[in-house]
Formats: sequence, structure tokens, C-alpha cells
Amino acid sequence: GHWRGGVGTLRQAAQKDRKHNVRASAAGALGTLGFEAIGSEGVTVLRKAAAEDREESVRSKAVDVLANFGAEAIGVEGVGTLRQVTEKEDGNWGVRRNAVRALGSLGAKAVDSE
Repeated sequence: GHWRGGVGTLRQAAQKDRKHNVRASAAGALGTLGFEAIGSEGVTVLRKAAAEDREESVRSKAVDVLANFGAEAIGVEGVGTLRQVTEKEDGNWGVRRNAVRALGSLGAKAVDSE
């Protein structure tokens, strides 16, 4: 649809913008558009942001969006990313807490699957 260009712009901003508040806002906007609009490419961007972005606000927003999409949409890889975030020794405790909550909201079936 007509969102295709906008989704690409948001994916780019979530990954590469120099300003962390722009990356966090872009991640949130991807969440607002929803999984149907952003597809697996968008989920990949969010997974990378959740696990690797240097700023807490970006990682936290990406974790929240992944949780809201649900286990079926984010797949085994997305659940694995949330697990990875919970185990990050150098990570921010607030982001780790959000990832733990996210895993809890996805349910035991999602968390137990590998």
C-alpha cells in the first residue's frame, strides 16, 4: 500500500538516525503501524534495536513494541532477542526489566519454545 515508502523511512530512522530520540520515536511508530504493515523486515529492525542500540530509550521502546506484537508475529527469533536482552550483563536494568515483563506477557508457551 501507500505506507511502503513510509515504513522504509521509519526502518531507516530506527536504525541509523544520529539522535536517539528519533530512533526511539521511529521504533514506536513502527509499533503503531503494526506487524501487518511493517512485516518481518520491520521486526528485524526492532530486534536489532532491542539488542544492540547504545541508548536505553531506543532499546526499551523496541522491547515494548516486540512484546505488543506478540510471540506469533515476532517468532522464535524475536523471543530469543528478548531473552538475550534479559541476560545482558552490561545492559540497563530498566531495559532488562521490560524484557522480562515482555516475556511474561507473551506467555509460557512462547517462552518455553526454542
